[in-house]
Amino acid sequence: MSLRLRIHTQARTAFYPDEEDALGERLMSLLQERLRPIEGARRLPRPSLVLVFPDVVRVVDVLPLLRMGRQAHRAIAAFASLEGLEAMALVGVLDRRRHGGPVERVAGTFLEWPDGRWWFSVQNLDATGNLADKPEVLHVMRHPKPRGLGSWFSRARFEELKVQLESLEDEMVH
Repeated sequence: MSLRLRIHTQARTAFYPDEEDALGERLMSLLQERLRPIEGARRLPRPSLVLVFPDVVRVVDVLPLLRMGRQAHRAIAAFASLEGLEAMALVGVLDRRRHGGPVERVAGTFLEWPDGRWWFSVQNLDATGNLADKPEVLHVMRHPKPRGLGSWFSRARFEELKVQLESLEDEMVH
């Protein structure tokens, strides 16, 4: 299968820290900034997959993958097969359902490492899409993993998933 995806690549600097909590908090703060209204206008930011390598960070517009329905998790997991990948995160506005309750829209950052550790921060949105409260941070050692998120590295290994990136002018293609 071949898909055309927008991927922005930038050098990894101190802006993307090595320490796990600091990296998660940085990614969540970037999402919070994108959710702030500009001159009264609001559009929800498109969801992104952030791929963290030792020297670069790649940000993938994953909306085309999410539109794949049931195959979206598999397509995202394929990115975990990239050589040298240190961590990957799904960042954006997510739908969350807790314990069979109603679906809530939240700003969320889910960060995962190859050994299965994860970090998750969510912040509720009000009816108008504004940030409603302080973010809640969940960790692998203290909470069950949120359903439908993560396990990308183990799935990529188990299913032997592979992704190949090719550059087309200023765009990357999967």
